[in-house]
Amino acid sequence: MKVFWSWFAKILLVVAIIEAWFLYDMYTKNQQLISENIELEKQLIETQDSLSSAQAKIEELEKTSIEGMLKETNKAVISGWETLLDAVESELNKAKKSIDSTIDDLKPESQSPQKDGSDASSESSINSQEQVIPDQSISPESIPDVEPNPNSISEPIQGERT
Repeated sequence: MKVFWSWFAKILLVVAIIEAWFLYDMYTKNQQLISENIELEKQLIETQDSLSSAQAKIEELEKTSIEGMLKETNKAVISGWETLLDAVESELNKAKKSIDSTIDDLKPESQSPQKDGSDASSESSINSQEQVIPDQSISPESIPDVEPNPNSISEPIQGERT
């Protein structure tokens, strides 16, 4: 039985040595994988930085390219037209109000209330002869030209713009 225990002890010693070697091998491989992982993370960060700088360069080149310039110019032209249309609409509204007030000023004042009997008929005939007839010679040429003021705040344009 002594031989059995001696062989058993030798087998256990060999198994323990093999197990220790496997543990050491796994430890070294794990450390190697950790260092590779750290290096890959550094490369990933560097790649992301270079990608973001490349995207910034691409955006800058797009702005300086002909298409980019055309897009920026189109935006500026459109905003300029919108401002001009707002100013024109504001001036048209002001002109309309001015014309309406001028027309109201040109309308004859309402006749005075009639009195009783014969005085009323004679007075109405006198009033009808004295009525002021508005001047029909107002033409579009006589309306003064009004230049739009780009600094004026205007109301939004109603309807669809083209």
